[in-house]
This record gives sequence, C-alpha cells and structure tokens, in this order.
Amino acid sequence: MLLGYYTFKIFPKINWRAKQVFAGIGVLFFVSLLYLYATGNLDFVLWLKSSNIHNGLQAFIIPPILCLVVFIICEGLERLGNFAPLTFIGKNTDIIMFYHRAAFDITTLSVFTNNWYFRIIIGLTAPILLAWLLRRFKDTEFYFKWQQRAEEKKADRVKIAFPVAIGLSTLGAVWAFSSYQQQSQTSKNYIMSTTPTIFMHGWSSSLRAEQSFIKVGTEQNIVTEEMVIHVTRNNKLQVQGRLTGNNDNPVILVQFDNNRVGEVRYAQGLHRIVAYLKNRYNIKNFNVVGHSMGAYAWVYYSMYWGADPNLPRLNKMVVLAGPYNGILDKGHANQPTSGNLANLWDDAPHENSLNKAGRPKIIHEEYQTLLARKPNFPTNTRVLNIYGDLKDGTASDGLVTIQSVKSLRYLVSDRARSYQEFEVKGEGGQHS
Repeated sequence: MLLGYYTFKIFPKINWRAKQVFAGIGVLFFVSLLYLYATGNLDFVLWLKSSNIHNGLQAFIIPPILCLVVFIICEGLERLGNFAPLTFIGKNTDIIMFYHRAAFDITTLSVFTNNWYFRIIIGLTAPILLAWLLRRFKDTEFYFKWQQRAEEKKADRVKIAFPVAIGLSTLGAVWAFSSYQQQSQTSKNYIMSTTPTIFMHGWSSSLRAEQSFIKVGTEQNIVTEEMVIHVTRNNKLQVQGRLTGNNDNPVILVQFDNNRVGEVRYAQGLHRIVAYLKNRYNIKNFNVVGHSMGAYAWVYYSMYWGADPNLPRLNKMVVLAGPYNGILDKGHANQPTSGNLANLWDDAPHENSLNKAGRPKIIHEEYQTLLARKPNFPTNTRVLNIYGDLKDGTASDGLVTIQSVKSLRYLVSDRARSYQEFEVKGEGGQHS
C-alpha cells in the first residue's frame, strides 16, 4: 500500500520500454525465488497479520519488486484492450476476494487435495465459478421480477429498518458485554502464565485437529494461539507468529507438511522446534499435548532429549490415544503397507496384557525403543495419559488398544513427577 501510494503519480511517467525490461527481470527473479523456496534454500516469511518477518532485508526488497511487476503487467493488459475473461474477473473481484479463503480450506478436507497446487487451483476456480453462476442467475427473469418487487417495497423497509437496527444493536451490545463478563469469569478459574504449550497432531493429521482442540479455550480467553510452526518436507521450520511473553497461556501449533513421516521423524522435528524456542525466546519450560502418533513422538522426545540441561524443562505432558505398543491392523486406506512404518500396525484385540507393574506381555519393536531409554525420562514432568474405550468388545478406541496406551505407565510412572490416567468411554472415546 505504501509503495502504491508513493509511486501512483510517478509510475505513469516511466517509459513503457523500461517497464517491460523491469517486468521481465522481475518475473525471472520471482521464478527464482519460488524455486529456492520450494527446494528449501530460501527461508523467508512475510506474515503481515502477525508482523512475523524472517529477514528484514528480504522483506524490504522482495515485496516492492513483485508489486512493481504486478503493476506493469496490469498496465500491459490494459494496453491489450478489452479481454473478456479478465473483464469478468475484474467485475467479480469481491466474490473472489471474500471466498477464496473458504475455497482454500476446502482443500484440507482430504489428503489428496491438501497440497499447495490444489489450493491454488480450487482457490481460484471455485470463486470464479460462483461468480459465473451468480451472473447467470442475475440474467434470469426470476431475478428481474424479484428486484422489481424489492424496489416497490423499499420504502416500507426503510420505515422499519431504523428501529429494528437500534433494537438489534442494543441486543448485540448486551450480548457482547455478557459474553465478556462470562469469559472474564471463566478465565479466573485457570492459572494464566507465559509457559507455552506445544500441540502435535497424529499420523496423516494436520492443524485442523489442533485448532478444533483449542477452540473452546481461545473463545473463553483461557489460551491464546500465538504461533504456528510448519516442519517442511525438507525439515526446515517455517514460523508464523511469535511468543509475546504475555500471561495468556500461549499455544504453539505444529504442522508437519509431510504428515506421514512417522513418530521418530516427528520427534526429531519437535526437538528442532524446542531448540529454536530456546534460542529465539530463551524459554525456561514448556508443556506439550500430543495425539496418537504425536503422543508417541512426545514420549520419544522426552526419552531422548527431555533431561537435556541445555533445553527447556518439560513441565506437563498430556498424551491422547498414544500407540506405544502397537496399532490395530484395520487395513485403512492411509495405513502404510511397506517399509518400517508398516510394522507399527501390528496389534490385535485382546492379544496383549499388562502385569501389575504395567509391563506388556508382548513387547513390540516400537515399545522396545522406548523401554531402552526408560531411565532417561525427566523426573520433573507431570504426565496425563488419556485413552478411549468404545465398549464394542475390542477394548480399544477403534485403532489403539487399551493395553497399548496404558503400557506408558511402566515406561514413565516411576520417574515422572506424577502420572495419571483418564478413560473416555463410549462414542466419545473413538480414536480421532
């Protein structure tokens, strides 16, 4: 906006040939940036909503160059004259602007479309298609008659609009004040601190699961979503937002762009995130929440790095439906059929049992990995282990057996500062 404001008057005076040369060089520059970014050689984020800029010099150079290229391309299109597709898009800019975000979100509903290229295609085509349908609708006789009736009744609507608006505004003000009072009262029931809580999703999952998880907490001002950290496919960190240092129970959401790399790669990525938070914000301690394979990843992290004095202290750990000793082989579509990860789906209902100490009778490879590191679990961590039982005869949440989840007790209970279990029964105990 600043660039547009200051160049508005001088831009038309620049020679068109010079503009063309600049646009050509700028496009090549843009293509090079995309290539570097895609290959993980450019770590650049300009997240305007939260003012998160990775590199100030890049932020000073890249946006102006690309903006000027867009200005020049627009002028070039104008010189070409009336071009029907672009004219149509121009007349329907509002629809495209307001609905492309919803179209982007549609792509996250399935694993197949949850990619940047599908996001671009659907984000553009869906709003344009909507605009085309609306345009066709406005050309119908029904719409014309409806507009006529609306115009005839316009005077009557104006008479009642003012008192209705006043009434709705008053109700809205009362509701807003009541909600604020209720939220303030609710937040008083919780300890507010600067300690961040890091959320980790499970196999083939995403931010959507984590955001729905904290929805109630954010609405009631119990927690604040301050950061989103992406672990890219080439293991780089892309950070959105920042830790403010406020006593607002900050939440950090983690998204692995390759969400099927498995629990060990998950844990390694979490280690990089914790180290980044230590170096960038010098945090002293943190809490974690993990679901399914994300729960296993946090336990793996704690066994390998949880007691490292050079890292922040792992304060509280909440793990849900963790497959510490096997996953039920249900033949799901997203279940790997080859490689080391396929061996994780090696459990069956009622196949295993736990002794009084919680040690499983059958020890699978993934459990053995944790068992070998048992003495390294940090002694100052409180652990809450949540598991589900559908009560359908499988003694499981549909994907992980109770024996697999509860086998965590033998690994950590004699070293953790505290260890608790919580069971969710019936439909609410389903794995997802």
